Amino acid sequence: MKRSFIIGLLLTGFGCFLPWQIEGDFLSFWLYGIRIFPSFEDNGGLVILFLVVALAVLIFKPPSFIKKPEIWIIVLSSILTLDSIFHIGSWLVNLSRKIGIVGAPLIHVGLVMVIIGSITLFITSLMYSRRLMQ
Repeated sequence: MKRSFIIGLLLTGFGCFLPWQIEGDFLSFWLYGIRIFPSFEDNGGLVILFLVVALAVLIFKPPSFIKKPEIWIIVLSSILTLDSIFHIGSWLVNLSRKIGIVGAPLIHVGLVMVIIGSITLFITSLMYSRRLMQ
């Protein structure tokens, strides 16, 4: 169970820093979740990274003032999954605006890693809470 949490956290965390979409043909424009160099730019990756860190704290060492961390794990992982689906939806809207144009936006590895990692975290959190209730 912890292994699935680790895989989901790593996929989602690393996906925040990788390219999310590429737009353009000859002079391409790369959209990152979090871009650090040459200038800092956030396109929604900071929220995802904050949720990943909060989930990691709740999974591996929950604070003593939180009574039922498994419920908060489900809530945060569902928020993370909904945020990832929102970013996929915004990519689809951007794609539909530029349909038929050479160099239309393409999804890239970072956003794929974020969506796979967030779905993994959500499913694992549901299985984790079900196991604790039995």
